[in-house]
Amino acid sequence: MKINTTGKSVAEIVTNNVFKPLNFTETGWYGEINEKLVAVVRKPNDPNWTISKSTNGDKMNMYVSSRELAKWGYFHLKKGDINGKQIVPNEIIDIATTVQSPNSLDLELPQNGYLWFVKDLPAKKSEIGELVSKGCFQILGYTGVTLLVIPQHNLMAVRAFNSFGSPKGFDYLADVREFGNTIMTCLMN
Repeated sequence: MKINTTGKSVAEIVTNNVFKPLNFTETGWYGEINEKLVAVVRKPNDPNWTISKSTNGDKMNMYVSSRELAKWGYFHLKKGDINGKQIVPNEIIDIATTVQSPNSLDLELPQNGYLWFVKDLPAKKSEIGELVSKGCFQILGYTGVTLLVIPQHNLMAVRAFNSFGSPKGFDYLADVREFGNTIMTCLMN
């Protein structure tokens, strides 16, 4: 899918305007299983796991190392300004990492920016732990990857599972909340 105003795909825009200026070499897009990437842990022949062959924006697959995921968090923490160079306007970062969810939504649902979960009001169904302070933001990947940005402490925390699906009885929501709670507990001690 090409964007009408630019004639480029989302993958091309992000690669050229963000990944290249940030010197990302362990991040990109793929449409085939790649022998250079760690395979996703999944049940053999799982009919729910598919690889999109598209890198044009309709169902892109992005890969990223834990190291560069932390850099992605730092990029957002610094509002797009890296080493004195504004890579992306800080207004775009602000929109992405502040609550954009309509007030008419159920207050127990997560509050969202654009692609980021944002800690604002307490919400029972939030992916962000209750100990995580207001103003923090978190992004989740399909295979269990989590990036939590805690601006008050100038901190990014990353975890990577690389696993599709959860074992029987696993409470994903409780687990991802506990990740943030554990980070906050470490900061408080």
